[in-house]
Amino acid sequence: MLSRSIVRLSLAAGLATAAIGLGGCTSCYTNDAPAPKRQVVVRKRAKKAAPARVERSAPAPSVSAGGATSIEVSPGIAVNPVRTQHVLVATVRDSGGRPVSGERVEWIVAGGGVGDIVDVDGGEKIDNTFAVSHTSSSSYTLDRGNDDPSDDVSVGPGQTWCVITSSAEGSSNVVAYAPGIANWDNHKAFATKNWMDVTWEWPVDATNKVGSPHVFSTRVMRYSDGTPLVGYMVNYEIISGPAGSFQGGSQMVSVKTDGSGVASATLNQSSPAVGMNDVEVTIIRPANSECCVPEKQIIAGVVRKTWVSPSIACSKTGPDRVTEGDTFDYVLTASNTGDMDVGGVTMTDALPDGLTYVSSAPAATVTGNRVVWNLGNIEAMGTRTMTVTVRADRVGMVENCGEMTAEGGLKSRCCTTTTIDKRRSPALAITCTCPDMVLVCDPITWRCTVTNNGDGPANDVRITCRVPDGLVCDGSTGQTEHWIGTLGPGESRSIESTCTATRAARFTKTCEVSASNANTAEASCSVTVKQPSLAITKRSTRSEWKVGRPIQWEITVRSTGDIAARDVVLTDMVPAGTTFESATDGGMNQGGTVAWNLGSMEPGQERTVSMTVRANSIGVVRNTASVRAYCADDVSANAETNVTGVAAILLELIDVDDPIEVGNTETYVIDVTNQGSIDDTNVIIMCTLPAEQEFVSADGSGAGGVSHRVSGKVVTFDPLPRLGPKARATYRITVRATGVGDVRFAVQLDSDVLSSPVNENESTHQY
Repeated sequence: MLSRSIVRLSLAAGLATAAIGLGGCTSCYTNDAPAPKRQVVVRKRAKKAAPARVERSAPAPSVSAGGATSIEVSPGIAVNPVRTQHVLVATVRDSGGRPVSGERVEWIVAGGGVGDIVDVDGGEKIDNTFAVSHTSSSSYTLDRGNDDPSDDVSVGPGQTWCVITSSAEGSSNVVAYAPGIANWDNHKAFATKNWMDVTWEWPVDATNKVGSPHVFSTRVMRYSDGTPLVGYMVNYEIISGPAGSFQGGSQMVSVKTDGSGVASATLNQSSPAVGMNDVEVTIIRPANSECCVPEKQIIAGVVRKTWVSPSIACSKTGPDRVTEGDTFDYVLTASNTGDMDVGGVTMTDALPDGLTYVSSAPAATVTGNRVVWNLGNIEAMGTRTMTVTVRADRVGMVENCGEMTAEGGLKSRCCTTTTIDKRRSPALAITCTCPDMVLVCDPITWRCTVTNNGDGPANDVRITCRVPDGLVCDGSTGQTEHWIGTLGPGESRSIESTCTATRAARFTKTCEVSASNANTAEASCSVTVKQPSLAITKRSTRSEWKVGRPIQWEITVRSTGDIAARDVVLTDMVPAGTTFESATDGGMNQGGTVAWNLGSMEPGQERTVSMTVRANSIGVVRNTASVRAYCADDVSANAETNVTGVAAILLELIDVDDPIEVGNTETYVIDVTNQGSIDDTNVIIMCTLPAEQEFVSADGSGAGGVSHRVSGKVVTFDPLPRLGPKARATYRITVRATGVGDVRFAVQLDSDVLSSPVNENESTHQY
């Protein structure tokens, strides 16, 4: 990566000769083989008045008010690795320099070199060496389709683009021709693209202590396979910054890449100095006289070397004014403002006449009026803070100075002045205010004002408040403190404290003001905290419902607190296995949740609503309703009801061959169907033959292989254990006619769900 996005792609003097064929020479570079000869394509010149349309969109009217007069191509010259793609952008302008849209641009890759056209704006590619596009009427971004936005190309009005590539080393000479420009001297623009099978890794920017050596390393390798390139020349040149040199004592050094493809150079400062050196790095491919390949500069870029040294600074703060006899603090700060650690740091505070040492933090060495801290090492950009406490002994102004020293002869001095006033008598008073009533979820603001009614300043003034149980004030419980500092005669200062209540009650908070040289005073303020509360009940209007029938739930909400509940919202989830049908009192179903906005409810007020759903399945239906309101605790109620099914048995009886001749047989088919929604069990079929018939056979296979018993004229099938909803059981009985007459064949059906048997007769004519 280059250090400052400064990459100067340049072409060495050898580039010009590289394009000239030298007789008797054979290329030794793998990718320097001459490109194949191109087929000559004869093209007609485009008509000026009829630009082609591209698939992207029809060209918009010209951005400019005049005609096209010039064309340019960017970049005009560049170096890229082989097997990569390169975007050329052409811009067409009018005589005033304004972009012109809808202008035809023909792209030509000249013969005798390498390279092919891959893509073109609008996609009108004739062959690999000729394509046509038109300048755009708007701005857009050409995305290369990868995850790196830095290689995207911005295309503006009056611009169009072409993409070229090459699989071999060499040069691509590209012509961008605008047939709409009448002036032959201005209707063409040229670009040269040099392709090389080479890539590189630049030295990274670095920061070092002044005076220390620094090694730059550049790695050169093939782009195609990553193998090292040996013998490439890398030039390092100091182009700005503090005086320095490379090995050999010069400001520029040339180093060949070794077997790893690496070329290194060491930079030394002429003398230690803070600053930044910009070093230009140039990679040059060596010449090969045997192969007639000249030396060629590939790329040049700039890396940055920053030299740093430690530096120190001290600062000192203290009160502007104090009163004679007061004890107060000076705060000293020792800072390393440099980019590296500094050692041997000490801080000395020489107390002036009129101040007496009391204490220090951290502990210091005190000799007479000198207070000394040995701080040792301070890291880069680090700080150390010290406090010295003194007593003011006389009236007047004193200047107190600290001095910071460090190894290498570094020094810094810092001072502050304090005026010591004659002692006078302060007199403190305090008042506190708060709201009379709030809800438990509302913040409570206490405001206390302290006034010095005396003729002297009050020092170290602070307010201490006792927080009652059930309140949290400024994030604390039990007690809070508020620092005021010095309060001059007649001066007032206020503090605000924000509290929250954890329960409903009446709270009194008492605040006391105190000072190091004045009286104490206190004030109290009381607030009543209330909380709305709600109760909810829910019931089904019946204990049992039938599947497929409506279920009605009644929900009652009651305001049970001592203050109105506002923004009351009742919600009820539609139970699984049911379908919402309706709700009273404006209840709305959204996504399976029915909601009622009940508004405000005064203490003792009650509201009852209902919801109707349809049961889709058998079982226990459980339902939960919840109610919430501003500042009230959410409450819920549950209810459940039983959904049962219905068994409905259909008995059908037919004779197959009616009428029949005496001596022949007749078959009776008995179908039993459960038309209900629950199972029927112990299904029993009993058949009674008339006197004019005799039993032949019975078949219960349609009912799952049910056996039968015959007793005289009565045929009884064994009980069918289960007949599910919509299921059918079929029985067959074959009889023989033994007499003439209009006889009656009787069937009786009984089961667990039937309160009484079902009887069915079938008439058969026998002759």
